[in-house]
Amino acid sequence: MAALNRPKEATYVVHESVTVDTDDREDHTFCGIMFPIKAKSDLPVRRLVINSISVRGELGPITVWVTKDDYHDDETDAEEAKVAVAAASRGEDGGGKKPRYNLRNSTARNGGNNTNRSHGYDLRDRAVLAAKSASVARGEISMRSRDWTQLYSRHHPPSYFEYRTLDLSTNPIILRPGQVRGVYVHSSLPGDRAVVYDNRHHETVSHEDGFLQILSGRAHVSTRPFGSTPIWGWGNAWRDNREFVGRISYGAVYKLWDVAVHRTFGTKFQGMVRTLFLCQRRWESPFSMLPDDCILFVANMCRWDWVGDDEGEMKTLRKERRRVQRRREREREEEEEEKGRAAGAVG
Repeated sequence: MAALNRPKEATYVVHESVTVDTDDREDHTFCGIMFPIKAKSDLPVRRLVINSISVRGELGPITVWVTKDDYHDDETDAEEAKVAVAAASRGEDGGGKKPRYNLRNSTARNGGNNTNRSHGYDLRDRAVLAAKSASVARGEISMRSRDWTQLYSRHHPPSYFEYRTLDLSTNPIILRPGQVRGVYVHSSLPGDRAVVYDNRHHETVSHEDGFLQILSGRAHVSTRPFGSTPIWGWGNAWRDNREFVGRISYGAVYKLWDVAVHRTFGTKFQGMVRTLFLCQRRWESPFSMLPDDCILFVANMCRWDWVGDDEGEMKTLRKERRRVQRRREREREEEEEEKGRAAGAVG
């Protein structure tokens, strides 16, 4: 029965001591920092689990917020399976288009008038963001508190040189592949020395590893969370082009192999699955005594990198799938145009 009901994801969270250490130039201190985080799609990961964020400064009453999750995993999984089965029936790769992803400042869009309605970044990743929230569907990170969820609240003593850990393990931040969520660390301590952050020293991405990207964000100079009035009583409470300073610790929950996601695994893993079935088809092989479901179950229990696939190969494979998909789409469009011209000529 277990072979017939194969799990889609690992029952463990991989804690490989994945700790993001950002650059720390100690450019500024103030009340808070808001920044987007994007989960990358190169590896067969079901989700990332951010279990702590570490910051330094005078700290005080610290809260951590995250944009509400509009990603619907069950619906997306079902749609992915439909696309994969349909593509396989046509002999195609079900990789799909590269999601549209653009990052821009709202000052250009609003004629230089920053409002408190939008974070100011255009984060469009329509392959993974559900359209329940209008602001998220437009690709914006909302500045309204009703679009955010508070995950953490605790008073911390000053820590000027060592990072102080904000433990989110009981209420972690979840990121699915390709998903972008805003993270907001704020202190209501009076004054301007609560949280250390930096000027933007990178184009858009302040940190990147095999699993995620930390993007440039905005600093907050109001002691009230999401407040629109700075501590001196006039002007804009947000500062563009700032970067998070600190540590982010997270784990990854990997996808488990199944037929519907076969092409999202590495070439070596795909070769292993093919070899298992080739052995099963040979009567002299002990594998010939096993039914198909048992072979599928064995492959399902193997981790994606057990046969030598690595991050670089997976990234190259994903780019190749996108390139092939785009070529096939162009060929289909050209074919449709040719049919249209032929129909017009006949008419």
